[in-house]
Amino acid sequence: MDIEIKALKSAVDAEIDILASDKSISHRVCMFGLFADDVCVVRGFLQAEDTLNSLKIASELGLKYEFINESELDSKLIESRSIYKKNSKNLGYKNNKVIESTLRDSLDSKNMESNLGNSKNIESKVIESKTILAKNTKSSKKDSNLQNLEIIESKTLKAKNSKDCKKLDSKISKDSKSLDSKTSQILLLYPPLENALQSPSNVLYCGNSGTSMRLYTGLLAGANIYAILCGDKYLHNRPMGRILKPLNEVGANIFGRVIKSNITQDSKVTESKTILAKNTKSSKKDSNLQNLEIIESKTLKPKNSKNIDSKNNQLQEKILAPLTIIPQKNKLKGFNYHSKISSAQVKSAMILAALQSSEISVYSEITLSRDHTENMLLAFQKAPFLSFIESSDKDLAKNKKDSIKIDLVETQNKKIKISPFSTFKPYNRGEKPLKSFNIEIANDPSSAFFFAILACIIPNSNLTLKRVMLNPTRIEGFKILQKMGANITYKNIKNDYEKSGDITIKHARLRGVSVSSNIAWLIDEIPALSVAMAVAAGKSSVRNARELRVKESDRISVLLAGLRAFGVECVEFDDGFDIIGFDIFKDKNSKNTNNKKCKVMESKGKDSNLQDSVNSKNANFVATKIADSKGDHRIAMSFIILSCLFGGYVRDIECINTSFPNFLQILKTLGVDFLL
Repeated sequence: MDIEIKALKSAVDAEIDILASDKSISHRVCMFGLFADDVCVVRGFLQAEDTLNSLKIASELGLKYEFINESELDSKLIESRSIYKKNSKNLGYKNNKVIESTLRDSLDSKNMESNLGNSKNIESKVIESKTILAKNTKSSKKDSNLQNLEIIESKTLKAKNSKDCKKLDSKISKDSKSLDSKTSQILLLYPPLENALQSPSNVLYCGNSGTSMRLYTGLLAGANIYAILCGDKYLHNRPMGRILKPLNEVGANIFGRVIKSNITQDSKVTESKTILAKNTKSSKKDSNLQNLEIIESKTLKPKNSKNIDSKNNQLQEKILAPLTIIPQKNKLKGFNYHSKISSAQVKSAMILAALQSSEISVYSEITLSRDHTENMLLAFQKAPFLSFIESSDKDLAKNKKDSIKIDLVETQNKKIKISPFSTFKPYNRGEKPLKSFNIEIANDPSSAFFFAILACIIPNSNLTLKRVMLNPTRIEGFKILQKMGANITYKNIKNDYEKSGDITIKHARLRGVSVSSNIAWLIDEIPALSVAMAVAAGKSSVRNARELRVKESDRISVLLAGLRAFGVECVEFDDGFDIIGFDIFKDKNSKNTNNKKCKVMESKGKDSNLQDSVNSKNANFVATKIADSKGDHRIAMSFIILSCLFGGYVRDIECINTSFPNFLQILKTLGVDFLL
């Protein structure tokens, strides 16, 4: 599906309360719900494709769930908690079949899984890749059931009527001021009564979500059960060796698809091989996985660019999905692992595996990545399964509870100590290791960031984003905007398991900025940030961001190709890019392009005023204004925001449903005119 956007004719002046709930938290509540001791209540669960797939995977492992209205909550809790209370009195029994059967019958009778994105949002789909190899340690035969597996994904991927924006999972209310959103529904999670997870009977479909695949790989490796994880064609091109290597080194038995790529400057030749990637016990090359043949993701190279690192002109390898996890006789070993990749997904996968291992583990990383997994464990754990060492803080938990400074990161430069669930004695008697939780998920700052950019680039705009998560590792993009001159304020700050509050953004003339640190904290915001850089005064640069090349797309190449289509001057580097901004809001009477006090160009509500100003400042501006997202949801939304200023056309926007189903509906309430 493609979209044509007309330039906004007036300023954006509004408060937005219903955005997209935080995707990272929504993924994790599914996983932590498996280990909770009672019914969990989740308000604001993101009902997008990626997170609904995570929920479905958890259900394959024993979690039951349903979406209900607020009026149903009390009766549901009374009914279900009596079952869990009865179970808690029978912890000494190994086979509590009667209670388990009672719960299962009670939940199955309600057909809970039909509530996944509403009862009609599920469809059966044959796996695109039929080369999934699963090798059982007890048998060399290939599993004949793996050749034509059926998996599920949300039907919202493909709207039947591409001309009807109502098919994009949300409806615009009659007064066009608010949205009728699924976020008003409450998600109830019913954990399995026993600690052991059930072995999934189906292939676990992760869709487009690297978070789902990587975190569940760690969780399943620790659980020591047989499973296969697959995804869509975009996820199958993303590197998985970064989690397979450390997990296999501590005793896991995980296989992946292996492809060898030979990338040259003017062409790419790929040699595909369906090879099982395994770290064998007999090999002495475990630490480097030298016995593996691995893949490289598609690193696009402009034919005329001389700035790309020549190291990429050689044979490169990586491990790709689908992934197969084979159970072992023994639990995973403890580890002391230092990651050279600052990745919350790698860190979380290792933590989830370590919690189910046989020994204490220690994890550290080159720079602190997003820390939702740590924060949620600290809030829900019954015993100190997760703690921090080499810390100057006397009471980390107290600091996290009491502090409301949005820029405070207590865990910077600290190692994470993970103690297995088995160190909690009641766990060995059958008690669940985590407390049940009743939480409200705040709005996703990465999703909110698109509208912050919109307010920055549309003259006279004043936009307030309500109830946004303010985790310090998630608002780096807003801090960069402030460095560029944006007028941003925070208010109504709350501090629960995660900080949250309101963010107000007012239009201001932006100036160029150099970004090379804390990249892990704004890896998802860089595409939208490039839009701000495109209209800023002077040159902006991004470095140390090669991780962008292995996201949903090669975001560096795809992003710059789209910017050039809008007439933006930019230069590509192996680990980033330079952008020369239009400086379209420069005061006519100001000769100093770096003058922070220069007046903002006023808009009188006419599109031509803004467009004429842009054209006069860049004679080469008139370009195709047709950008291709290449199936990357953040790229698609970034170019849509840029098109709100100039008008434009964006290809392949169905991917937006993976993280932000009501994105276009919010734009429409703000006055953006578009045609699908």
